[in-house]
Amino acid sequence: MVLMDDLEELDREQAQKIQKTVIHEVILSGDEAAALKEYFPITKIDMREPENLNTGLHLAVENNMLEVVKKLVKKKADVNMENRFGYTPMHLAASKGFTEIVTALLEYCPDLFHANNAKGYTALHLAIIYDNPEIVGMLMKVGDDPYDKTKDDENAFELAERMGRDDIVRILKEEWIDNTERGKRKRAHMMECFDNLMRRK
Repeated sequence: MVLMDDLEELDREQAQKIQKTVIHEVILSGDEAAALKEYFPITKIDMREPENLNTGLHLAVENNMLEVVKKLVKKKADVNMENRFGYTPMHLAASKGFTEIVTALLEYCPDLFHANNAKGYTALHLAIIYDNPEIVGMLMKVGDDPYDKTKDDENAFELAERMGRDDIVRILKEEWIDNTERGKRKRAHMMECFDNLMRRK
């Protein structure tokens, strides 16, 4: 097996070929147990494969390898890295409907839903486009903003309505109302605490 230090001695084309072999082929094989065993001791965690600039985390998400995703995230893989198409791992998970992976990524970094891909889509927009209502609900529950616009100047409500995703429109409305009510209750509680504090002075 070629070690990462050996890559410096090779020309660029050979290095890219070996990078993909060492870092990515084990994940692309779909063998999650082998990926967990072989990938981690030998690799730079965020190295990209040459064709589409995917990291190991991108490929693990794309192949729905939850345990590999968790281990990569635990080892501080960069969850914000984009591939050639501007997709982060969260964009891939949301578009493919991988709810467990979305959950794992959000547990690690709750603000991941803010990133836009090259077309200006957030994870929420992609979940709508690929008709993944469960993920729409998950993203709304963690505070995603349905009024964020795409490059085509559409918010999540408009996008879902244009695509005829009636169930998603309903989820967006219900979760937006819930988020608004939760926000109002939180603000009211904070004001009450502030008033009580002022009375004690």
